[in-house]
Amino acid sequence: LKLFGSEAGMAAMSLVPMGSFLAPELAFGSRSCRIRTVVPPRRLSACCSTARSNPNLPTTLLSDASARCACVTATRRLRRHRRGFREEKSQILRRSQLQSEGVALRPAADGDLSWIAVTVLSMAMSPLGLDPENFLIAEGPQEGKAERLGFGQVRSLPGGAALLASLFVVQAARGRGIGGRLVKALLERHVQRRPPSEAKSGDPSASGRGLVYALTLKKREPFFSRLGFRQVLPEEEADMPQALALEASVGSVVAPLVTGEKLVVLRWDG
Repeated sequence: LKLFGSEAGMAAMSLVPMGSFLAPELAFGSRSCRIRTVVPPRRLSACCSTARSNPNLPTTLLSDASARCACVTATRRLRRHRRGFREEKSQILRRSQLQSEGVALRPAADGDLSWIAVTVLSMAMSPLGLDPENFLIAEGPQEGKAERLGFGQVRSLPGGAALLASLFVVQAARGRGIGGRLVKALLERHVQRRPPSEAKSGDPSASGRGLVYALTLKKREPFFSRLGFRQVLPEEEADMPQALALEASVGSVVAPLVTGEKLVVLRWDG
């Protein structure tokens, strides 16, 4: 970066913040033409130091250079705050991992069914036809005592596919990775329950029997994407089980009215 001076007037410079950079704006004398460029603060700071050490530069430029160095210092402080935020975020993630390590997953029992039904009903879902065989329960310490923290299920669909549904974690235990652990364990159990002869079969009719679908809101799609789910393509909708297609069509109308969010159909290919 060079600072120019002429008889028409010294070059004036202003700094425009642009993310983690500063954009010097040069205006030459009375000319309306301005030159914009993005310069890293480290290079700009070096120019400021050079300006202070050069006795031939006018006093106005020296004061301008000091002001610019103050801007650079402020930018560096912002960078340190950002680094501190990233470190704090990493510590929170590490703490959440440690907290989730104390959580145990177990198959649901008949005694859990009433709690599951009441919770499912509170989420405006039907509690009819719930089978404990399909559920896993997350248990762990909460406020000094062992409590049920969440649940989820994978239930069979006609044609051999399955549906991941009823995923729930209590409000006080969210952000600890419990939902992700439930999904992974449910999918693993689903694969283990599939007969080995069917998994190795080359029969095209058996190819869809390892699929696991999920109906969820658009804003929650990234969570499922991290766990291996993807959105069903238009050409794959014809292969969906009829019961699931009906549920999806009803949900596509109800979800925007109730939640203001679009419903999406996801699938996990195993």
